Amino acid sequence: MMMLRTERYKNQTEALEYCHEAIFSLVIGILSILGVIFWDNGATLGGFGLGMAYIAHREIKKSKLKGRKFVVIGIVCSLIGIVGSFL
Repeated sequence: MMMLRTERYKNQTEALEYCHEAIFSLVIGILSILGVIFWDNGATLGGFGLGMAYIAHREIKKSKLKGRKFVVIGIVCSLIGIVGSFL
């Protein structure tokens, strides 16, 4: 019995998508670092980035989407933004 290509890889197409919240948390984390450098305030954006990273982490665990590395980098960048604004 020969299976069509779309039927064989039907379950794998769901795992090819990235979690949008993970990408958003990375962008907000980078903006928090830029906020520390240029505006001397990155704590607000860093806190928002940490919140988005938490939401993205829950979404990735629940739906098996890609983007776990984006979440980790977003957390690191957000923490740099928070700590940098208090130094």
